[in-house]
Amino acid sequence: MQAIEREQKVIYEASTLSIADVLGFGSDDGYIFQSPEYSISGSNKCSVIDIPDGLETENLSNFIDQSLGDSVIRGAIYKSGHEKKEGPNCLPIVLAAFDFEGGQPTQCFVPDEVLLRYRDGSGMLIRQKQDSKGTESIKYHKGTLSTPNPPEEFHLSSNISHSDFKDLIIKAVSKIVAGEFDKVVLAREITIKADRKFQPSVILERLNSLFPSCAIFSIDGFVGASPELLIKKSGSMIKAKPLAGTTGRSGDEKSDNDAIEKLLNSQKNQEEHGFVVKEILSSLTGFCKEIDTSPKPEIVSLRNVCHLATDISGLLIDPDISILELVRMIHPTPAVGGYPRQPAKQAISEFENFSRGRYAGAVGWFDGSGDGEWYVGIRSAQLQGTTAKIMAGVGIVKDSDSESELIETQLKFQAMLSAIVRP
Repeated sequence: MQAIEREQKVIYEASTLSIADVLGFGSDDGYIFQSPEYSISGSNKCSVIDIPDGLETENLSNFIDQSLGDSVIRGAIYKSGHEKKEGPNCLPIVLAAFDFEGGQPTQCFVPDEVLLRYRDGSGMLIRQKQDSKGTESIKYHKGTLSTPNPPEEFHLSSNISHSDFKDLIIKAVSKIVAGEFDKVVLAREITIKADRKFQPSVILERLNSLFPSCAIFSIDGFVGASPELLIKKSGSMIKAKPLAGTTGRSGDEKSDNDAIEKLLNSQKNQEEHGFVVKEILSSLTGFCKEIDTSPKPEIVSLRNVCHLATDISGLLIDPDISILELVRMIHPTPAVGGYPRQPAKQAISEFENFSRGRYAGAVGWFDGSGDGEWYVGIRSAQLQGTTAKIMAGVGIVKDSDSESELIETQLKFQAMLSAIVRP
């Protein structure tokens, strides 16, 4: 495909991309995935692939490839006017948000057109249909976000009382002490009813402003700003950055530094985090000829909380393995499920009186070369008309305190509430 060069008019001056720019197609029905380095926005016109068993579908990448048929372009490497940057580099680009329960039916979306944009203002308009004219290398002006009036009145309700949630935590701790499992993540849900339909673009713009270091996404009504990289693959290189162990932020520098020091020295949080790293390494080691982790957890600071995080990187034995197979291998990690995996999932089913849906599932993109980038679908909301459902979970280990865990869910809820509830 021959790239069409256009004169550079304006480049991005901000350190992060504007959602007004990323939306591109001027529609709240499109598809967006934005990492701190680049953004992918897809037109609302797309091919939809129905996957009956989600991540559990046998030979998932082959299933999707066969489902695409001959209507889309595959395996076409584009050329930009500069050195290749990290990001999608092969067609088609497919976006999806898988259910937390990996075996649930789900859909993948292949937009007819995709806008790929980097921070420096360069990008690609990628037409993914066989009858398209191919790929254009372009530069972008900053846009102006224009949407209908967002809601102004809200009613919030919880699926479980504070006292009942604390009772669940106490019961989970008793099962851990009894040796049934080592860790379980329990979540609770808030339903938000509004006076008008929620506008994804408005919520995304707020999230982008509040959490610029997170992955911002909007796929089929599932919107959020996730801080947790599940796995990224580029050729033979893979990366992951699990988060587990949390403390709140007050905005006061001394108080925040004291809280961070306490988090770093907390045996309970170190244990909770350690289960996540151990499980991911166990799942990936057999597929890597090299795998490394940061020597000790570091701090990831967000607007409202700080997390313990570990950088994991590896070199694959087989660079042709699809990112989807790696997602299947490690999801759900103990950061959102528990350890060991199966007894923890059984406990979640027993304790939680609601369906997580896409919350804590895998959200991201993949391309025809098997590369891609996937985040854990936390700090998210499922939008449907005038209703939004948000969830927050906490990792329970033997030393967990029920009151502290309840407060942690309240801290985590602030991320989406600050973007959704704006009277």
